[in-house]
Amino acid sequence: MTEQLLTYPSLSKQYFTLVSYMVEVYGEKLVSLSSELFQMLLHSLLVGMRHVSADVVRNSFQALGELASYHWKALQDQKPGLDVHLQQHPEMFIACLCIIFRMALFDDFNPAMLDACAGTLYPLILIERARYSALAEEIIHEQERLDVNSQQRLASAFAELISFLSPGDIAMGTATTRRMRTHFKKTCTLSWLRCGVFFRSSKASRSTQ
Repeated sequence: MTEQLLTYPSLSKQYFTLVSYMVEVYGEKLVSLSSELFQMLLHSLLVGMRHVSADVVRNSFQALGELASYHWKALQDQKPGLDVHLQQHPEMFIACLCIIFRMALFDDFNPAMLDACAGTLYPLILIERARYSALAEEIIHEQERLDVNSQQRLASAFAELISFLSPGDIAMGTATTRRMRTHFKKTCTLSWLRCGVFFRSSKASRSTQ
């Protein structure tokens, strides 16, 4: 599926609905895909997150979330999961995290999609927990126009997202319980909704000056 074909609303909606279903039900089949085809699939999901259709955006987030969850659960069971693709593209999951954070914070992001966004962020953060703090610092330092107070506000939002996660929760597998996922979604939705509105408003104010 090319980006040009994805501009057709009906075709695009059908494609992402099918991909979301396939990833959720047949996640193990992803391992057998060629690296090139898998990366094309991943890229299409990132494109879908910026689509004008709310259904396409939601399905894209869901599919990526299911993909990340499949790999995280495999790691918990000491199985390879998607390692065959990570060997070819070791930055695969951290790059997705970075793109989603920037999109939710600084782009024209639909707040109604935050719940779907949070469902995708959680397994990605669990996978990349060791590099999360470094990623947060990188994103904060990129925002050169932010004053000190705004940078601290952003840093607090990043810290709040994972404040309830302990190493024991991750090691024992309790991080994936419904209670923990629900807590993360609530924290993410409230915290990042406030931050997203604040930073997009600040950006709009600067552009009119």
